[in-house]
Amino acid sequence: MRTLRLLLLFAFSASVIAAAPAEASVEKLSATMTAEEAQPIPGPVGAKGTIVMDADSTTGKVCYQVTYEGPGEITGLDVHRGEAGNTGPVTIMLDPKTDCVDREPSAVLALNEWPDGYYVEIHTVTHQLKNGAVRGQVAFADGRPSVKPPNRVD
Repeated sequence: MRTLRLLLLFAFSASVIAAAPAEASVEKLSATMTAEEAQPIPGPVGAKGTIVMDADSTTGKVCYQVTYEGPGEITGLDVHRGEAGNTGPVTIMLDPKTDCVDREPSAVLALNEWPDGYYVEIHTVTHQLKNGAVRGQVAFADGRPSVKPPNRVD
């Protein structure tokens, strides 16, 4: 009888744990991009763009919707590591010809943990070498503040 009670308790505990919601791994992020923010040389006067991303740090899938108003067709789109006013390396390459890419989950997790430490840049035929045509810092789409994790070393 005691064994049966322990088995029932175990089965109940396991079902409660399994039913507990997992921590969210998908973040909705966005950036508003302008030519003036492009570094080290500003992009074309008046050019602007937006991006909204759903970034899943478990699978590495990043889906996005992009707008761009300015000269030239989009030839490149990527997420760079870099706080406002600083340039940095590409950490997540996006494809302007699709609306989703699969990338390294650890890179997506780093973006989700501290979006303000990243920016998005759109490259065009006329602005693709030193910097893109437009750039904008990433932020949580719902307006939550982004805080640099205390263990983050850049």
